[in-house]
Amino acid sequence: MTNIRNLVRTVKCELNVDDDRVWMAGFSDGASAGFAHAMLKPSDYAVFVALNGHMGVASLDGDFPTYAPNMSATPIFATTTFDDGLYPSHKMRRSIEMAREAGADIYYREFPGGHDFDDVKDELPAVARFLERHPRDPFPSRVVWETGSTDFGKCRWFAIDRITTVEPAQWHEDHNVALTNDRVTIGFQPDYEFEGTGIRVGVLSDGDYPARNIGLQAGDVIVKADDARMDSLPDLNEWKATVERGDAFEMTVLRDDERIALRGELPEAAGYLIFKRDVPSAMIRAGFAANRIDVQTSRVGAFRILVHPDMIVLDQNLVIEVDGDVVHDDIVKPDLEFMLENYLDNRDRKLLYVAEVVIEL
Repeated sequence: MTNIRNLVRTVKCELNVDDDRVWMAGFSDGASAGFAHAMLKPSDYAVFVALNGHMGVASLDGDFPTYAPNMSATPIFATTTFDDGLYPSHKMRRSIEMAREAGADIYYREFPGGHDFDDVKDELPAVARFLERHPRDPFPSRVVWETGSTDFGKCRWFAIDRITTVEPAQWHEDHNVALTNDRVTIGFQPDYEFEGTGIRVGVLSDGDYPARNIGLQAGDVIVKADDARMDSLPDLNEWKATVERGDAFEMTVLRDDERIALRGELPEAAGYLIFKRDVPSAMIRAGFAANRIDVQTSRVGAFRILVHPDMIVLDQNLVIEVDGDVVHDDIVKPDLEFMLENYLDNRDRKLLYVAEVVIEL
C-alpha cells in the first residue's frame, strides 16, 4: 500500500495528472487490494476495479481492520466467475450483497469461466465507460467511515483521531458475513523450474496444511495422488477437483530415489467471517450544508474536519454539531503552513484544504 501511494505521488510530481481521475484496478490479488484500499485509503481514487477478488483478504491475510460501510465512499466495479477455483460467484455474491446492505457503492457482474483474466477481459470496454462516468467527488456532502485504527481514520475531509472503548451507538452495527472454506489446498509451492516427470515440491506453505501433516518435504517429486498419475501441475488440479474436504488421500512421492506413500486426510470444511473483529471500531456519519457540518459519532474520542472553500463560505461562521451538541461556531481562517504541509503529503491539487478544525469529545 505504501509503494502504491508513493507511486501515485511520484507520477503527480512528474506529470500533469487530473487528480479526480485516478483509478485503481486489479485482477485476483490485485482486485482484493482494490477492495482493501476502498475500505482503508480511498481518498486518492475515483473508482476501484476488482476483477475476481475477495474483499476479506486484507483482513484475513493482512490483519487490517476493514469495514463494508467504507465502500460507500468510492464506486467499485466488481466481477466474479461461476467456476473460479478461488472466489466463485456463488460465494462472493453473498459478500457483495452484505456490502451493499451496508451502503457500499458496488456495480457487480458475473460471468462463465474460472480464475483467469481471459474470462473477464471482454468486460474492459464496460470498465472504461464506468471510469469515464465516475470522476472523483473530492468533497462529497456526506461521509460514512468506520475504522479500528487511526492509521486508517481518514476519508476525504474527515479524520477519526481517537477511538474509545465505550458502548457503540445504537445505529452502529457490524456488517459481516460467514462463508465456508471448502477449497482443497495441499499447502506447497511447486518448483516451476523442474523439467522432469512429476511435480517437484519447492517450498511448503506456513500453517496447518495437509502437506506438512502427511510429511511432504521440499524436493519430493509427487508422481501419484490416490490412483491418478501426476505428470504435471494440471494433473494435480484435475485430481483436486475429484476430492472434497474431509476425504482421506494418499500421495506417492520420489525421495532420494525411493518411492514413498504418504497418507492423510484433507481438513474438514470450515466456516469463517470475511472480516476479523479483533479490536473495537469507531464510526461516523457526517454531512455538510450551508456552513454547517452535522456529525453522528460512535466510539469517537477526537476527530478533525479538513476545510475547503468549496465546502463552506470562509467569511461566515462554520457550525459543527456533534450528536446534537454544537462544538464549534466560529470563522475558519486559512492556514498557509497547513496548506503547504497537506499538499506536500498528498500532491493532490484538487484537495487543497485551507485549514483543519480539531474536535476533542
